[in-house]
Amino acid sequence: MEKKDGPVAPNVPPVKYKLIFGSHTWCPVFFFSFALICGLLYSIYGIFGPVVLRGIYNVVFGYFILLSIHCAHYWWNPNPHPDPRGFYALFSCIASAILIYTIHDRIFSTFLAGGVAGVTYGHLCFIIFGFHIAGYDDTVWDGKLSAWLPTKPLRSVFWYLVTWVVWVLLYGLYCQSVFSGLDLVRVNGVLACVQWVVMQQFTYGVGKFNEAMNASKWPLFTRQPLKGLFLTFFHTFCGVAINFIIYGLEEAAWGDTVSPDDKFHHSLLIATYPLIPSCFGGLLTNYFAAEKVWYKRLGKRVLHIYFFIAIDYWWYHLIFAPWGFLGSKEFTWWHHDDLLWNFAIAIVPLTHHWFCARWGWVRREKPPVEAFPPLPSDDGLAIPPSPSLPNAHEEDRAILPKAGAVHFAPASPAASPVPV
Repeated sequence: MEKKDGPVAPNVPPVKYKLIFGSHTWCPVFFFSFALICGLLYSIYGIFGPVVLRGIYNVVFGYFILLSIHCAHYWWNPNPHPDPRGFYALFSCIASAILIYTIHDRIFSTFLAGGVAGVTYGHLCFIIFGFHIAGYDDTVWDGKLSAWLPTKPLRSVFWYLVTWVVWVLLYGLYCQSVFSGLDLVRVNGVLACVQWVVMQQFTYGVGKFNEAMNASKWPLFTRQPLKGLFLTFFHTFCGVAINFIIYGLEEAAWGDTVSPDDKFHHSLLIATYPLIPSCFGGLLTNYFAAEKVWYKRLGKRVLHIYFFIAIDYWWYHLIFAPWGFLGSKEFTWWHHDDLLWNFAIAIVPLTHHWFCARWGWVRREKPPVEAFPPLPSDDGLAIPPSPSLPNAHEEDRAILPKAGAVHFAPASPAASPVPV
């Protein structure tokens, strides 16, 4: 049973929050996130070595993100106000990710062919398929697909089971099997396509494409089932198309010097670059909100994301990777730690937004107090402005007591209700 709120004071303006440094808030948060992730990854690399960092940690971290999506959509009832108690849910996701990894690893090791590579790709496919499926209903269909289930936790379990079905069909039967072994071209191609589809869905939600498109009032963008059908087709088409466009450019640039599976793997890595500009732009800036025309606002957000994809990609490959941090000099151009870095840095503001409502990065706005002229009551006396109703509209004044129940003194700047 839903909890019913008590009586609300009439015309009390909703509590609003604004970024502590306005549209520049992303700067300190980015440097904090970068320093935090550098320290974490360097500690794991130094203590446990590169195999644990790029193997077990990578996979557990992926399950942590997947569980965070489920938790944010279905399990955690977030406080709409900034609240540090959300860290409890965050830490529970970390513990649950270790448990889920242990269970899945035992299942995959028993049934999958391909040795360590087959098991690792099994984890990656489950995680990336899960990224798409976990947020698909809420983001694209406004929760309509699983609305027949009575509670949100049941919906989470349902979509987890759907992820297993998709995983069996796409990975277990198409990408590899106990009979044919692991097909690297297929698995990297599927992963790249799905990750690009995930990025279309991610930028629509976190990147605030949805806010701009909803402002258009077009039924195609706002009315179900048209919206769900359109976005499903559009996200899938764009994701698959971008993947094969990148593959074609790689084919033209590298030819046969790079294998097809490495080309798809490189496309998969590029598909993680929208994460950082979407998270930091959508959550920690005003993100062109001053632009009143919806399609111009949408266009600026699209250009912002793809501009920073290019900046981040070249910065990583030309400056950061050659520096050799975490042994990155050992890798080729098309096989780096892009995925690890992009997810790790982006997840800091994202999970903080999901669980703590950006606690520490926003401050409460003071509601404006607007004076308005007194309105005549039924008995001819004026109802004075009330300081408890700073933004009252005329329809809100109708709820005030009628003449005969409580009488008011004649209007004056300092007048207040005085019962007779």
